[in-house]
Amino acid sequence: MAAATTSAVAKRMIGKLSPKSTAMLLCDVQDRFRPIIHKSETVISNSRLLTSACDILDIPVVITEQYPKAFGPTVTECFQDGNFGKNKVFPKTLFSMMTPEVSEHIQSLNATSFIISGIETHVCVQQTVLDLLEVSFFYVNKC
Repeated sequence: MAAATTSAVAKRMIGKLSPKSTAMLLCDVQDRFRPIIHKSETVISNSRLLTSACDILDIPVVITEQYPKAFGPTVTECFQDGNFGKNKVFPKTLFSMMTPEVSEHIQSLNATSFIISGIETHVCVQQTVLDLLEVSFFYVNKC
């Protein structure tokens, strides 16, 4: 019975994205990491493509910066000229993007689907996805 329940929840969580209920999460693409991330210019270029599409579709972008005092600000080339400043930036010291402040902001956006991009996929992005799945009961029925 547990497998059937899990399957039903998974089916409800998988579906098409709707711009009205989607948010993009950009994780820790910061200046200090630029020289040490493999193919960082490709990561930045792909981030710019995603944020540009979100701008066109009016999808909010939520940005986190891992301990910005030490690692610097988000790379502004991840955005078209002038578009960086219109997005909410949250400092963090956790691996996950899902700090209380980010969680509250996402709830205020009524986001139920997410586009997630960033660096340290094996840690920060993965932990963010796991945290979002853990609270999926909140998001699943809002669609």
